[in-house]
Amino acid sequence: MNTTEAKEPAPHAKPRRTGFLDGQFTIPDDFDRMAEHEIAALFEADGPHA
Repeated sequence: MNTTEAKEPAPHAKPRRTGFLDGQFTIPDDFDRMAEHEIAALFEADGPHA
């Protein structure tokens, strides 16, 4: 088995910017419930794909 040594990032690599899209879009308040009935139907025995 061949192994390789972990390499550190190149010294000239730019660090990742965090927050650069701040304020560019919004997430709906019901994001965690969007299409919940359709998704639940996919997992139920009497759903559309049963």
